Amino acid sequence: MNINGSVITIDAKHTITEKIIERGADYVLGVKDNQPGLVQAVAMWFSAADTGTMDRPFWDNIQVEKDHGRIETRRCVVTNNIDWLKEQNQHWCGLQSLIMIESTSEIIGRKPCSGINLERT
Repeated sequence: MNINGSVITIDAKHTITEKIIERGADYVLGVKDNQPGLVQAVAMWFSAADTGTMDRPFWDNIQVEKDHGRIETRRCVVTNNIDWLKEQNQHWCGLQSLIMIESTSEIIGRKPCSGINLERT
């Protein structure tokens, strides 16, 4: 299959990422529990970014929109400084950036509850 120049979205698997890079494409990797070491390393990184103890550069942007009876807040955190992953014994072929999108939604006029949609990607 010719995938040269494509961007492939996949779950975290080392062997697939190597084949994608070998064929001239790029990938977007969904970090999930099937790679516990990667999940732990990424969670540690975002925790440091959230608490202000991050010693590496990153970009952070928050957008808030009010529409259709709810307030939606989206936060995007990005870093291209991923050498620290190797320190956590995480080696991913061709990996260039780490991105987290965090989204919350609150219905206007209701008290916030534990049912708020919160996703980390």
